[in-house]
Amino acid sequence: MNLKIVLSTILLFAFLNACYAQHATNQKIEGKSFLFEKDRLSSKRHLCKQDKNPTFLNFKGIQFSSSYVLIDSLNVDLNKDGIADWIVILSPRIQELDQYKDACYKTVFNTRLLMAIISEKGSYHVSAINENLILNRFEYQSEPYRKIEKEVDGFVIRFYIGSVIRCNYDFHFTANKGGPFLSKTSYDCYRRDLSRSAQSSLNFKNANTTSLSKINIRPFIRIPNLK
Repeated sequence: MNLKIVLSTILLFAFLNACYAQHATNQKIEGKSFLFEKDRLSSKRHLCKQDKNPTFLNFKGIQFSSSYVLIDSLNVDLNKDGIADWIVILSPRIQELDQYKDACYKTVFNTRLLMAIISEKGSYHVSAINENLILNRFEYQSEPYRKIEKEVDGFVIRFYIGSVIRCNYDFHFTANKGGPFLSKTSYDCYRRDLSRSAQSSLNFKNANTTSLSKINIRPFIRIPNLK
């Protein structure tokens, strides 16, 4: 991640927002580092320093604080209605530019957000925001996030972590009328010298316990013993 991502964010939001209807709702979702209310996503930067003049970018009629950088997005049907929806992945701008000023900023702004945006009758609304899905580089020795990709029945989020033991982790989400849910996790791990490796996968069928809005993937990140 670098300055090019930050500079391109405004252009990306403007392009993706073109020609779509806007609407307003009274929906409210709150997390440790963000507040989403009345179609506006705000950063809780005031916990460290009050922003006097916050600015916002527009995406499908939904406003995002410029405190965030769009690092990835995917156009995919999330609720099986045959209409393409959106997944957007946001990261704090100060994290991407390494602009932490004190311990407060590191505590509050080390979380990335995944937002699910549903298309319905020509307009869009946010169905879920999760700050426990996208790993950030402060948790590991390098940048763990790789990409999000469309699959036949949903999408997959891919991570790569490790040093001596390196692992590719895939989290597969299945589209569902009640919202996407985590249906499968898998990893492929190996020693850096390629002397040993391990693979494993785990399937889930209960959409309520692994829903996109609730799931925390960190408990699933387990490095196998390959000594």
